[in-house]
Amino acid sequence: MDLASLAAIATILATTGAGGMWVYRVYFSARRRTAAAPVPSTDAPPPTRKDVARSASLVVAAAVVARRGQVLMVKRRPKGEKLSWQFPSGGVRPGEVPAAEVVKEVFKETNIRCEVDTELSKRTHPDTGAYVHYFACRYLEGEAKNLDRDENDDVAWVNAGDVKSMISTDLDAKVADYLETIAS
Repeated sequence: MDLASLAAIATILATTGAGGMWVYRVYFSARRRTAAAPVPSTDAPPPTRKDVARSASLVVAAAVVARRGQVLMVKRRPKGEKLSWQFPSGGVRPGEVPAAEVVKEVFKETNIRCEVDTELSKRTHPDTGAYVHYFACRYLEGEAKNLDRDENDDVAWVNAGDVKSMISTDLDAKVADYLETIAS
């Protein structure tokens, strides 16, 4: 692992309180061993969210919240990228339980209370490199509202059959199968 990757991981772990000092020790130990090595060019752009996700093994929990043939979706407001529709989701820190975090994140972003029925799938996301847990969730109550305007542009209930055409990346196969059962 290169020094930039170790530095990114150390920064993330230090801010979450999850073993950052250990990673810092490894980073500085590696840095001392490579002190004679040429310094990389400073003309390189700063790491993107995708770079950090790949190097730090970011874990995300995503909710497929179903209600009467529809699925809850959020239109993300990523910095520097086009808007895209996604399932409500959030990062999972070390020591947190993905199923519990996804329920909290759905409410925090959308005002919808839900509960997890089952974990549908897990995969490394093809665009971000994040490790994503997909959960089938049952709608309990609430009116869909955009409560996180910094992160989202819109929140909507979408016909399950239309979701595949709204998502800009390849849909996980098990999630796609689940959407078909909701749509029928």
